[in-house]
Parts: sequence; C-alpha cells; structure tokens
Amino acid sequence: MRSSYLPYVILLICLTLAVLSVSPIFGQASPTITNITYVANPTSYFPALAPGNVAVIIGTNLGAFTASAAPPQTFLGGVEVHVVSTSSDILAGLIYVSPTGISFVVPNIPNTEVQSTRIVIVKDGKRFDDLTSPGSVIIGAIYFESSPNPALYDQPITLTAHVTAVQGYPGSLANTIGTVTFMDDQTPLGMVKLSNVITFVDTPPTRRYDVSFTTSKLAAGDHSIWASYSGDSSNKPGASGVITESVQKPEVTIWSSPNPSIYGHSVGLVATFSPSTCTGSVIFFDESAQLGTATLDGGRALLLTSALPVGNHPITVRYSGDGTCPPIVYGPANDYTYRTTSQTVY
Repeated sequence: MRSSYLPYVILLICLTLAVLSVSPIFGQASPTITNITYVANPTSYFPALAPGNVAVIIGTNLGAFTASAAPPQTFLGGVEVHVVSTSSDILAGLIYVSPTGISFVVPNIPNTEVQSTRIVIVKDGKRFDDLTSPGSVIIGAIYFESSPNPALYDQPITLTAHVTAVQGYPGSLANTIGTVTFMDDQTPLGMVKLSNVITFVDTPPTRRYDVSFTTSKLAAGDHSIWASYSGDSSNKPGASGVITESVQKPEVTIWSSPNPSIYGHSVGLVATFSPSTCTGSVIFFDESAQLGTATLDGGRALLLTSALPVGNHPITVRYSGDGTCPPIVYGPANDYTYRTTSQTVY
C-alpha cells in the first residue's frame, strides 16, 4: 500500500521544484534593471539624474501590476523605489509602475554622495539591494535653475548649473577640465569651461561648481532650457533636467475718461501695465507733445489733464523701466503689443 503513494509523492516534489524554479518568491520572479533613463531620452544609459525631474527604470518583473498615480506616491504597483547612497535611503515618489517600467521623481541627496548612488526596489515586502551597483546612478550631478522665471522680453536671465564632479586625483591642481553648455532645446546659448569657474565648494573627493551664464536674447514665448556637461577623464558626461523658461512681452493698455470730453474739463489718462509688478514713472504724450508724468501703482498710472485742445488726440506713453521691466517707448514702430487711445475734445 505504501508503494502506491510513491508516484504521487514524486509528482508533488517535481511540481514543487518547478514552481520554485520559476517563481522563487511566492510566485513573483525577481526584478531586474537594464537601464535608468529620462522619458525624453530613452537611449541614454544610466545618465546623471536631476532632482525634481522624472526618470524611468526599465527592466523586467519590476511592478507586481500596472498602476499610476497623481500626485506621486511612495508605494505603487506593489513596489517601493529607494534611492540609496552612502548614508541616505530615500523613498522616491512613483508616478507609473508596470512589470517593465517604473517612472519616479528624482529626489535630492547630499552633494557628497552623488558618486555612490544606487537604486533599490522593495517588492512584495522583499528588498532587492543588488539591482544596480554603487555609483551607477548619479543623482544631482547637474542641478539647474534659471532666474527670473518668468522673465520679460529683453530682460537679462541668469542660468545656473550646479555641477558636482570628482576631482582628478587627491591633491591634483588640474581638477576637472570639462565644459558646461547651456541649451535652449537643441540650440546652444553659451559655453563655460569649469577651469574658468571660481565659485565652487570642495567636499572631497568631489567639488561642486556653480556655473552661471546670463542672456537677454531669448525671444518671447516658452523655452526648454537645460545644461549639459561634457565630462572628462574622471567624470561621465551628463545632462540636467529641462526647465521651462517663460519670456513675456510687456503690454500696456491706454484708455481715457470721459471720452469724448469738453474743452477745459479734466480728462483722466490711464496706462495699465502687464505684468503689474512694473514700477517707476510713465510719461504721457499727445502724439509728440508731453502732457505729464504719473507714477505706477499696482501696474496702473493715472494722469489728470485739462490741457488738451479741441480735436482728436492720439495718446501714447513712454516708460523708462525699473531694472526688471524694460523701457518702453510706445508707437506703431516698436516691437511690443501696440495699445493707444484717441481722445476727442469738443
């Protein structure tokens, strides 16, 4: 009778071994990572990731199921993503999770640890620490910002890239020789060599360079601004995330009241500025004849005058600027949105 159970026992053992060989973790295969990249540049292999931007983990058996979240969550699709460095273990915000891809928001880590970062995935309560090697993922190697943003047309805009790089060797005088290029989408705006940068912070074995470039040549509209680093013998090339820099043309609307008016009576001339943060004084003109000066308050300047003779009067303004808002001379020949009013006096 005992021998009659033997085939069933053998079958049970075989089935158990088959299940364990396919699914070592309760039916879930171990995750693997083949690449970590940006959504916009999937061909880049393990780039330097910029804090605050969205990166993608590409691999197999990553998420237990497909899920998405807005705003990002730290637990999604049955997994957590940890950004681990020498002394930091930071949970990343997850936007999308599937078995083959995870989109996450890149967190900040200490500048001294950018060369030791790796990605750890916790799936179904099990932590997988060896999916990437230390230093394979560089977080914060190029952190990028622009100021002011938004800006006005013709206003100087300062672009700053904070580049963290490993020095050539301990005690080396010739540190890094790479170049930072500031880009407007695919158009280069300017280039700065790290050897010419005098603003930096040493945190051996790395140095954080503060690389700045100023331009007032951006056209009105939205610009995709980013920075790239060429790399050198000690550092990988890298790119920052993309910042949308908005450049606005200032606009002035001119109107008067009452219109028409009676000769000798007071007329209120009003110039309304956009953006309303512009300050300073505005000169009102009757064509080319100066009528008076008014101070901007909350983006609006008001001038009362009774000096207009009988007839039609094209009212324009001149604005001297305030260091933030550029000067404006209004008339049909300028490059700004043209607004005026015609005051009629009887």
